[in-house]
Amino acid sequence: MKKKHKINLVLDIVIVAGITLILGSVVYYFASVRTMDRQQKNPVRRAESVQSIAARGQSLGLQIDQSSLSGAALEVVARTQAAEETLSPSASATPAQNQDVPIVAPVVENKPVDEDIKVTSPAPNAEFQTQILISGEAKGSWYFEATFPIRLEDGAGKVLASTMATAQSDWQSAEMVPFKAEITYEADKPIDATLVFQNDNPSGMIENQKEFRQPVKLIPVSKTNPFQIFFSMADSLAADNDCTKVFPVTREVPKTQAMARAAIDDLLNGPTPAETEKGYMTGINPGVKVQKLVIVDGVLKVDFDKKLEEAVGGSCRVLMIRSQIEKTLGQFPTVKKVVISINGRTEDILQP
Repeated sequence: MKKKHKINLVLDIVIVAGITLILGSVVYYFASVRTMDRQQKNPVRRAESVQSIAARGQSLGLQIDQSSLSGAALEVVARTQAAEETLSPSASATPAQNQDVPIVAPVVENKPVDEDIKVTSPAPNAEFQTQILISGEAKGSWYFEATFPIRLEDGAGKVLASTMATAQSDWQSAEMVPFKAEITYEADKPIDATLVFQNDNPSGMIENQKEFRQPVKLIPVSKTNPFQIFFSMADSLAADNDCTKVFPVTREVPKTQAMARAAIDDLLNGPTPAETEKGYMTGINPGVKVQKLVIVDGVLKVDFDKKLEEAVGGSCRVLMIRSQIEKTLGQFPTVKKVVISINGRTEDILQP
């Protein structure tokens, strides 16, 4: 009984070993077929595998017959090379394949294009107060719908004003086309400014943008208007006894104020203490008031109250009063004649 049991155990072991050997042979067969199939499809890869094995053998001091290498060996080498390529990308791989690299749009440098535009006015560094008249010519490509933009910048690049240049002939041309423009700005301090001419770029693409810069100087605009009032001088009167001879003194008023009225009011106030010390004097009574002042067709009519002629004795003083008023009001370009009246009277006033 024991002997029979031992025989059965041996048979079981033999059967298991046989099955294992058969399965191993089948796996090896299919692996070899797959490897041969790959090598047939990619002879270059097979050649590389064979050469790689031979080279590695030589590095270890072994002589390997390349024709005797099996498909399994070639498969091992092929898989090893593939793994190495995956873990160690070649130097030729692009950064986008290896890591996340942000894409930056190319920056196009904006350079002046002198040959595309010529500015004839203003000249470089010309000085202006409020209005800049601009003219020149530009290639038709600078225009869109017959216009292109111009802006006025200060030294820091701040836009002070802007306008559009207008073509003066057919703008749809490859040739130079004349343009005109006008830009207005009132500075309250001196400014080294720049006129920036840009082509009209409807695409909005920076690579299509062109510009030309012209330096100009902005001069502050005076906030006041100067005028003159006229006084007699004691030294002159004593020297030549000419009662009509009067001398100007400069004053200023805000630009919004009526010049003629401001001038006559200052005249009635008389010379300042400093002017009196210099010898200026007036023949007009203190406290005189203007009742009406109008200008019609170049004739300025001014009506005073009766204080103008009070206690006025002697022809010299009367001539001095008339001369002071007429010279002061007659300085303005729109005044061709001055008519003096007192309470509406013109005939019998300022008599000696």
